[in-house]
Amino acid sequence: MGVSVRQRGSGSTADVKKYSQEELAAQPIGWWSGETYRRVVGGLRAELAVEQLTQPHWWTLNHVAGAPAPPQDGRFGQLGRKRGAG
Repeated sequence: MGVSVRQRGSGSTADVKKYSQEELAAQPIGWWSGETYRRVVGGLRAELAVEQLTQPHWWTLNHVAGAPAPPQDGRFGQLGRKRGAG
C-alpha cells in the first residue's frame, strides 16, 4: 500500500507521485511534519471555504467576537483567570 502526494507548488493532479511503503518509511521527520502541516492546514482551509472564509477572515471575525473563552472544566488550570481571583 502506498500513498499519493501532490508535488509542492502544484495544483495539477498530473503532478501526483505515488510512494511505496519503503520510500515513505525512509523520509526524514522534517518531511513528515511538512506533510502533516499541508494536510491539516489544507483541511482547515477547505472547511473554511465552505463558509466562504479564509484564515485571515476567520481570525478577524474571531477577534471581533471577543474570542471564545477557554473551557471551564479545569483542563487549562489557572489560564484565563485573573490573579487573586479564586
